[in-house]
Amino acid sequence: MHVLLTNRHLTYLLLSCFMILSSFYLVRNKHEYSMSSATKSDEVKLNSFYQTWCNVRKLRRDWKKILQPCEGLLKWGSTREGWQEPTDPQASVIVAMDIRPTYEFSSILIETRTRDNIRKKIGGDSWRVHLKGPSFPSTTVFDHQNGTYEIVFLVIEPGVYTLHTYLEHSLCDGLKEPPDNWFVIGNAQGKFQAEGSLGSDNAYVSKKLHHVPEIVVKGQSSQQYEEAVRILMENGSKVCKDTCNFIWDGYGRWVDDKWYPFQSNQGGEMEKEELMTEVLPNHDGIMWLYGDSVMAQFYSNVKLFGKICFLFTGGCGHTYNWVYKIIDYNTTRAKTENDDKDFNRTRILTEVNDVLRFTTFNKPSSVLFINFGLHFTESSSFSNYKKLIQDFIQLVSNKSIYKGKVIWRATTALNKHKLSGKNQHSRRFLTLHRVILFNAYATSQMCAAGIPVFDLFPLTESYPKGSGIAGKQFDAVHYEHKVFAAAEKRLEHILKHKII
Repeated sequence: MHVLLTNRHLTYLLLSCFMILSSFYLVRNKHEYSMSSATKSDEVKLNSFYQTWCNVRKLRRDWKKILQPCEGLLKWGSTREGWQEPTDPQASVIVAMDIRPTYEFSSILIETRTRDNIRKKIGGDSWRVHLKGPSFPSTTVFDHQNGTYEIVFLVIEPGVYTLHTYLEHSLCDGLKEPPDNWFVIGNAQGKFQAEGSLGSDNAYVSKKLHHVPEIVVKGQSSQQYEEAVRILMENGSKVCKDTCNFIWDGYGRWVDDKWYPFQSNQGGEMEKEELMTEVLPNHDGIMWLYGDSVMAQFYSNVKLFGKICFLFTGGCGHTYNWVYKIIDYNTTRAKTENDDKDFNRTRILTEVNDVLRFTTFNKPSSVLFINFGLHFTESSSFSNYKKLIQDFIQLVSNKSIYKGKVIWRATTALNKHKLSGKNQHSRRFLTLHRVILFNAYATSQMCAAGIPVFDLFPLTESYPKGSGIAGKQFDAVHYEHKVFAAAEKRLEHILKHKII
């Protein structure tokens, strides 16, 4: 019997084979991604495509892999005997480029070197990478722990692109923990430590990798890859054996100042007609947003421009916090309030619990949308943050305390290069690498606990203008309202249709 296989049939067949073989690919001790070669068969190329898709998503919660190059070096003042000099981005070079057509993953390999042009053999560098062209896709950097770093990205729109690659920290400086007394010597929120508190530390580099050629991405060579993207849009979690519930996946690209996700069920420019219709309450409870100024901005957006609050009989509420709750939104008082106390996670959990105990809040349809974000990377140690996340999950999992639902909102990307005082000591530990680490740990624990994750990091990391709002050009944290518009639409869709 003769069977005619279309590209679609072949792709599905290869996907089935990949799902069987994926467990062998995904448990390798070394980094699983390998560059495509023109001599590989279509089957192997497609398997590599699926594998890379999964690896990118796996890394965002693999906090142990992020820490691995810097094991034993997080403590403030610690150094590894015999380590090489810091990386010099002007001496470092691109040694391999595998630029694939659209709908395929491309990769670029950086070989790091010291200022004396000596090749590095260790990892621990922090790179910030932006791809700019007809679109602005999110990128992922893999540290191979041998002095090389692989930049991986998926382009959908063909054309000429430029890769803007900056070294932010070297020798694990981007992951360093604050000194043991760091929170105590700050104000009551563990912030605003005096300049000179860290001696002569001047670790932030923010220098560009030189001699980066233009990247030309041609149109797709095979419909199979476009079909593969469609399959992964719908069944990516099954293909990757991912138990995480990412109700907003976060991966995609910006085109003409509009966000288009890779996954078709992740919002973006869809759902417009639905959002024009009348919204009536279908949740007997309240929507509560809990977090820092980025969450406060998100709260203002959904109150002013969206219909989320109309879905709840109790409307919406908000708690504004840095490390602790800001009483009456009085940031002036929060800045000047001082004590000699250390980081207190019991206080944080008590403040969360005070919200959960509201009579109008503690109903099965109520939703807590929460994040412990940038202030924690700036003020607390990673060990304290881990304990806080574990205790928070235990708190919200206790149905005798809280009967509603929880959505964890991942922290947005940091643009430290926009700060006027880039090496200011009070902001020493507010680094992109620590944001990625804290995000990965929180995401991994929420996934394990079955708590849905709403990931805003790739969306903000790839925004072409970066952070900054009207009148604040040196803002490293806040984004224009339109940056979150697609995410807000998606959240509204989720709540309206009771997807969680």
